[in-house]
Order: sequence, then structure tokens, then C-alpha cells
Amino acid sequence: MKAKWLGETEFLYLTHGKVYEVLSIEYGLYRVVDDSGEDYLYGADSFEVIEGSEEDLRKEGKILEGADDESQLRLVFLLLTEAELSFLAEECSADKDWLKSAKEEDLLDLYDKVGLIEADEIAEAGNSPLSIRGELASSIVMKIGELFRLFEPGIDDD
Repeated sequence: MKAKWLGETEFLYLTHGKVYEVLSIEYGLYRVVDDSGEDYLYGADSFEVIEGSEEDLRKEGKILEGADDESQLRLVFLLLTEAELSFLAEECSADKDWLKSAKEEDLLDLYDKVGLIEADEIAEAGNSPLSIRGELASSIVMKIGELFRLFEPGIDDD
């Protein structure tokens, strides 16, 4: 199945309007090889299917389903790059094991904590480009926010 990214361009992640091969669908998320050359999970709502269908992937056994919403939220560690996971471990003491067992409220707290780091980095950068720390925080906030929007539609990430 092929799908076009409708979201904003994110350097080394996804490019607006670019078509990506969907390798599998896992808990409602599309696994694609992004612009970094690695495969990661992204929210299906931000793609437009342009070739093939989810049924094609189902026939090939490439759809993973069945978890409840809280365990789906714990899938955040699958969305993150190694650099982002290292950032969370160093800055927030949140490693993969913690993410796998975190409750929804823990993930909301993590989202807020990383959001504050992002805000501090944006303020510090002013008109200059964000630091690597700021870029990582921004990317993590985007991905965790996307996950909450997918599985908890009533949550507002403002």
C-alpha cells in the first residue's frame, strides 16, 4: 500500500506530499520508511492512501491489532528514534522499559515535561535555529501529541 504524507514537512522524518510505502499497520499506525531511511510508526490520519488498501495488507498478514487504548498509548517507544529515546532517558529518566509500563497520566506528565524543554529551547533560540536538544524535544512533543490524538480524541494538547 502506498500513502501520501499530508502533514507538515519534518526534517529527516516525513515530507509533505511525498508518497511512502506502508510496510504494515500496527495498532492503527502506519509503519513507513521515513526520510531518515529507518522505518517508524506514524499516525494513519496524516496520510492519504493512493495505491492499494488496508485490506491488501490484511491479506498479507501485515496488520497488528488488538490492544486496549492504554496499552496502545504505551507504544510511544515504537514511534521514537534512537536519538529521541536517548533524549528521554537522559533528560527525563524515561527509558524504553519505563515507556512500556507507563500509565496514561505518566505519559501526560512526560509530554508536559518535554513540552517545557521545547518551550525553553525555542525561547533561548530566539530567531536562530533550534539546538539539537530543541529539535529532539519538538519532535517528541509532536509524536506523543499525535499518539494522544489517535487514541484519546478528547485530549487537547494545548
